[in-house]
Amino acid sequence: MVVTEKSFNTVINIGSGIELPIKDIYDKIVEVFGAEYNLETKGPREGDIRRSVLDASKAKGLMDWKPEVDLEKGLKRLKEYMGA
Repeated sequence: MVVTEKSFNTVINIGSGIELPIKDIYDKIVEVFGAEYNLETKGPREGDIRRSVLDASKAKGLMDWKPEVDLEKGLKRLKEYMGA
């Protein structure tokens, strides 16, 4: 990743561009860390954003950045880093 004058002091989204439901993220955490956590779900609240996907094209254009680690690999790295 290269930080340039164009990218300095600029808000840039960093993400995979892949939409993942919270339940899928929870399932992957359970799979990687091997423990289930209390997941409490409720219906949407007024004003909630129902879907969100980060567009990292600005990061690609300004800094030649692209995602290289998927969710599972990132969680495994986190687990290793934590010594879990």
